[in-house]
Formats: sequence, structure tokens, C-alpha cells
Amino acid sequence: MKNQPFKFGYQYDPTGKLSSEQVAQFNRRIEWFCQDLKELHEESGYTVFELIEWLLEEAINDFVFETSSESIPPAEIADSIKKLAVSDLSNLYHMAPPFADVLGEIYRYLVATGCRKNWGIISMSPMVARQVAIDHLDLHQLLKFAKQKRQWNICSDLRGCSTGAVLLATAAEIYRFDPKLLKYVGFKAIDTNYQCCRMTLLNFLWHDQIYHQLDHVEVFHGNGLGADKEWLSSLEWSLRE
Repeated sequence: MKNQPFKFGYQYDPTGKLSSEQVAQFNRRIEWFCQDLKELHEESGYTVFELIEWLLEEAINDFVFETSSESIPPAEIADSIKKLAVSDLSNLYHMAPPFADVLGEIYRYLVATGCRKNWGIISMSPMVARQVAIDHLDLHQLLKFAKQKRQWNICSDLRGCSTGAVLLATAAEIYRFDPKLLKYVGFKAIDTNYQCCRMTLLNFLWHDQIYHQLDHVEVFHGNGLGADKEWLSSLEWSLRE
């Protein structure tokens, strides 16, 4: 039996906002972005893993967030990293389906095309993430909270948030049902992997900048299966003060 070819990207927009051609264009842009990243790797000699760390750091700094990392890209590639992290990523998010796991798709494409496979990040396809989100989403309960003007919290799996795929898919389902309901939802994510925390945070930051519907998102860097003091004190970022 022949191996099935790897399929990445979105097959359609679950919110119905984008046409199939627009979704296909988004997938092609993901591929081009990854090719640019791999070309920078070949030209500079730095690993794709190092480039992504610098890219994420630059992207977070662009949102004026203080991070615990002091990672600064070498001067000779600083401009290229800034372009990828700010301009190119911005274009991707503006082309993406609402609340798409953009960074997760970048990661999945890079791993599938031969880049480092032991990054410690578990990526989930959009179809699987959506199914998990639908199985756990209780719109009736959310509507009840919204009528009472109370916040309904949605938490990631305590084993880790990965790139935030399930939380983003949940946000997309709520957006499809009624975008106004998102302001009554609190999204909370946790992971022991620092890279996962940053990718989840950035996914939500970019989508909030575009849709302005999110009211409360928190990302914790810590062990969700540990004692309370092991992770409740490790709050890294919050979308709202």
C-alpha cells in the first residue's frame, strides 16, 4: 500500500466567510512562506528551528509584549526575520479563514517537508481540531452565560495547548454561529513547551487584531497536570489587562 501524500492546510472555511478559491490561495501562501523560511536557512546556515524562534520573538515584540527570552537574530538576517515575522505573517492572517491555526499549518508543512521533527510540539490538522471543538462546544450553555453577561471559560487540554488549534477551532465555530458571543468567552491555554505558548498567543493576537471580537485570552507557561502552585503562578501573557 502506497503512502498517502501529506495534506496540509484548510480544505474549506468552516465559517463560510471565504470561498474555496480564497482558501486555496491561503494554503499556497503558507507554502510560499515556508519556502522563504527554508531558503533563508540554506543561505544563512542557521537551522529552521533557530529562525522560527527569532521569528516568533520578533512577532511578539511587534505587539509590544515583554517576553522572557533575550533571543536576538544576527544582524545579517535581522531584516529578513522582521519581514517574515511582521509583513509576511500579517498578510497570511489577513488571507486566512477566521481563527485559522496559521502557525500550526506552518509548523506542519515544515515538518512534513523534512525539517526538524523533534520540536516537542504536537500539531493537529484543521479537520480534527474542528471535530474536537464541535464535540466539546455547548452553544446552549454559552447563550445562557451571554444573556447573564457572564464570562464562559474554555480551557485547552491540560496536557498542552500545542499551537492553540482546538481553542481556535472553537472560536471559529462560535464566530460562525454569532460573532458577538465571543466577547463572553474566555480562552485559557497552558503548555510546558515555551514555543507552544508563544505560537498560541500569536495566533490569537493576530486574529484579535483583525476581528476585534476577543475579550479575554490567557496563555500559561507551566504544567497543567501539576499542583496549583506549579502553574497558576506562571501566567505569561494576557490579551486584556
